[in-house]
Amino acid sequence: MKILYLHGLNSKLSDEKREVLEEYGQVFAPDIDYSDKHFQPDLILKEFPNTEFNEVMGSSMGALNAYAISEIIGRSALLFNQLRLNSGK
Repeated sequence: MKILYLHGLNSKLSDEKREVLEEYGQVFAPDIDYSDKHFQPDLILKEFPNTEFNEVMGSSMGALNAYAISEIIGRSALLFNQLRLNSGK
């Protein structure tokens, strides 16, 4: 299985997450600069012209792009966001 993982804004795929995902297939996790353009599914797909992904995953800003890519390529997507609460300390 080939998995496309798209990180969130100012983030990267952690080694721990990669390790878990690699139990299920080959992981493709491009470094994406969202500073100039937040929505860039076509640019992301151009990085992998000959790769057929089975699953698309995205976190936060990456989830927006992962959703669009899943619609373009006709594959399912797992989209998530991490909520961090400030304890006021």
